[in-house]
Amino acid sequence: MTRPASTPWESLIDGLAERRWHVWEGFLGRKQVESLLSEAEALRASGGFRAAGMGRAGDRTVDPSIRGDEIRWWPDDVNDLGPQAAQLRARLDELREAINGSLYLGLKRAEIHFAHYPPGAGYARHVDRPRGSGDRMVSGVLYLNLDWKTADGGELALWPQDGAEARVEPRAGTLVTFLSEDLPHQVMPAHRDRWSVTFWLSRASAPGLI
Repeated sequence: MTRPASTPWESLIDGLAERRWHVWEGFLGRKQVESLLSEAEALRASGGFRAAGMGRAGDRTVDPSIRGDEIRWWPDDVNDLGPQAAQLRARLDELREAINGSLYLGLKRAEIHFAHYPPGAGYARHVDRPRGSGDRMVSGVLYLNLDWKTADGGELALWPQDGAEARVEPRAGTLVTFLSEDLPHQVMPAHRDRWSVTFWLSRASAPGLI
């Protein structure tokens, strides 16, 4: 197969193709992270977050013992986003197009939300898309945690196909991407507030929010 010309996304796409996940440290710089975090904190302070659920609309359940985060979905209209969030949405659209150009996944949209885990909260081991169901193809998490230390906990634990557990610390500016269907993962509890932007690249033209 002839590869397309090199793009800024090449290493990420190679990681998805070869081992089904990828870590990009320094995807965003500190000032960009600070701006995104300020936007998220302001939305939460105004009551714009809600407890995250599991399942689809009409079958949504909330169980903090399994999933303890609270979230704020991003609107599709960039005019309704903060400046830094609008820039990030544009970059994720570039990523979606780059993946389509190389891996031919037929991705049509990005579903994005801010996520906040209070101290002690986590998300039990799960997959984002059970095999053969749904339209989400690629999952991603961008961390917004400034000056994070190993002792703060909150790692993303991943279990790739080779069975060896991998862990990623949620440090500011780090982007983790993986294929949604078959990569079990877990959010470990942290000892301080843990913030991120979580997204899915989907084949669906309309969102399936939870």
